[in-house]
Amino acid sequence: MDAKRWTETATSALLTLWDNTHHSTWRDSRTRDEGRKDPEVAMPKNYFPTATFTAIQAFSAVGVWLPNAERKPKRAELHTSTLVIPNGHALSAPAQVLDALFGTDPSLYSETLRFRRLFIEKKSELGSEAKKKLVELGQLTDRRLVLTPARLLRAIDALVGSLTGDAATAQLPRVRVAIDVSTEYLFEAMMRDGAVRTEADLTRPDLFTPDRLFYAADVLWSRRRLVDWLVRFGETRTNDDAAKDAQADATAETLRTRLQSRLTALLEHQMSRRAVPGDPEYDPATLAFALRGASLWAGPLPKSPFFGACVDAIVRAQTPDGTWPAGLSFEYTARGDGFFTPSVEIALLLADSVFERRLLVEYTPHEIALLEAALPALRKCGHYLTQTFQEVAGEDGSVKGWSSDRLRWPSLAETWITSHAVRVFHTLWLAERAVARAATLASFRADLTTASAAPKPLDGKDWEAAVVEADAITTPRAKLWKQFILPVREAAAAQEYLRCPSEKGVSFIIYGPPGSGKTFLMKEFAGHLGWPLVSLNPGHFIERGLELIETTSRAIFDALKAVDHAVVFFDECDELFREREPADAPAVQAAGAASNRNILSFVTACMLPKLQELHDERRVIFVVGTNFLANIDAAIRRPGRFDALVLLDRPDDVARAELLKGGWAKGTNSPMPPERVSELVKSTAGWMPKEVSEEGRAAQKGASIREEVDTGDYREWCEKIGPREIKDARLKNEQKDKLELRWKDLARTLK
Repeated sequence: MDAKRWTETATSALLTLWDNTHHSTWRDSRTRDEGRKDPEVAMPKNYFPTATFTAIQAFSAVGVWLPNAERKPKRAELHTSTLVIPNGHALSAPAQVLDALFGTDPSLYSETLRFRRLFIEKKSELGSEAKKKLVELGQLTDRRLVLTPARLLRAIDALVGSLTGDAATAQLPRVRVAIDVSTEYLFEAMMRDGAVRTEADLTRPDLFTPDRLFYAADVLWSRRRLVDWLVRFGETRTNDDAAKDAQADATAETLRTRLQSRLTALLEHQMSRRAVPGDPEYDPATLAFALRGASLWAGPLPKSPFFGACVDAIVRAQTPDGTWPAGLSFEYTARGDGFFTPSVEIALLLADSVFERRLLVEYTPHEIALLEAALPALRKCGHYLTQTFQEVAGEDGSVKGWSSDRLRWPSLAETWITSHAVRVFHTLWLAERAVARAATLASFRADLTTASAAPKPLDGKDWEAAVVEADAITTPRAKLWKQFILPVREAAAAQEYLRCPSEKGVSFIIYGPPGSGKTFLMKEFAGHLGWPLVSLNPGHFIERGLELIETTSRAIFDALKAVDHAVVFFDECDELFREREPADAPAVQAAGAASNRNILSFVTACMLPKLQELHDERRVIFVVGTNFLANIDAAIRRPGRFDALVLLDRPDDVARAELLKGGWAKGTNSPMPPERVSELVKSTAGWMPKEVSEEGRAAQKGASIREEVDTGDYREWCEKIGPREIKDARLKNEQKDKLELRWKDLARTLK
């Protein structure tokens, strides 16, 4: 099963249930066909809010509203950074959907909000006898009171998350009203006599079924995110409003604590009942709601063996066809209909409990183990969905999607089930990528200390503070920032879950004299991207013997093509990329490049297509580090395989001054005297960065490491190697002239 392809198919199917005129969705294919006869009357009459809210979540999850999504009307497609969605080109824009939810008159928000009416008008109203009977049966009489605000806030969070600047600021008053109204109705459901329900109340199944507890917790989780969003975009509040906010925050925190405690207790109860064969109280759907609700807030629970046992229990409860038993999680509506949790929602609860997009960048072995434990169930559910996909003939074309497995209604596509299917396929696709990536990184013993999914600033000040600009002529630090690091950070800021490098920021060769700090720079480079560092050397390629080097290299590159968000550093791999012509230039031979090629150099030809494929995938940034650019085959160096050639020379005068002052500062709070800086800058010419920094620290103690420093190899570079290296480099003639002049001066100085 191709989860990516099915994500695209399911999203396209959901679009057939979307109404671009009203910027909302029909409940199902039946109401859609009825509504198309007279949409102006039918849509308001048949508008079901939770269907629209779940569709909004699904569309947002796959990235159709992110800034980089591209509409292609001629192809009738919408392209995200990773998906191609048929018929997605005409989907409503986020602002249009928000207008449809809120209305367009700011003065009427508090009274005419579409969803406010929905809370009131759609409440279940039961007669006293019917209500009494349902209570006796132990069923909740009004799940909409919690379900609607939960999905509403999730939908608003999804929509405003794609907005920036003035477009986001314009939504501040609307979002505030949505938060306040949703909180009001949540508190109505979860409070009694002006106080938050006691923990004893929350244990009553006639009042609070597991799904209602989960949705209540979800309202609070979304509320917190949206309040943070308001603060980030500069919402202003009066003193009275601030006091009300503080009171609501305190109530919400009390409720959150009690809900989390109850959901955790419910987990323990279900797991204890599971140990009793045939116990009628054991219900995998209840377990799934409790697990997801308890995992909404980070804490010790997801890291515990007990959490893993709960995941295993849900997986084992799945039937062979990929569904789950109906269990006890069902309710009666006002009309007496039964509501059962569909299997696709159980799968989604399981997926959301073990997967978050952070795992595509950073993870722990425990998190990957949980994901691996859940994947078989998600795959089986995905397979079930592929077998039950329906195409329903409508009056104006086909409608596609799924119906609940509890009813298995033929010729019916339901919006909320189809929305869940989109997210299940999408999460499955991303989860499989995360697991495959973790396995590959482990096989290469990648440095994971550089990986971080935390947002990073776009001003680059952290990069400038960590890395000294080594050379004012070629400015390698500035080049790496602009061409490679900034595009990835911008992708992260735009909430792209797969942060692909820019088309011209995928690869580079970093070259320069020995001791210029290439390895150190690569670790800092990976760290400021927030990606792990995979270091490959010739040993990886000859591990199975020289006779199998082609097979081994193919396996290595195939593995790398399955990795996202990593820096791959080919260190000291010159022989794998060696110039195929005899190396007869005196300068190169003087640097130790033998004119007789060995067996490793014959793999260059097979490396060419592999590097090209890795570049075209745009999933990692890969780098070749070498002391001698001229030794690298010209076909490998060309643009298209490597987007930049970065010269990293030993630090110039300005860089040495910064390194000296940094080393000095490690031992004292007082700055290095300017005259001392000038003196040491002159005496450290040609030194390696680490040596210069150590000299600054030694100077602070009244000492020097000058006797330990040997600049002979760098003098040879300046005299013979450097001019040859920049001959074919992508440098301006002015830059080349300045470099050659500096190296000549250094060669004389270092003698």
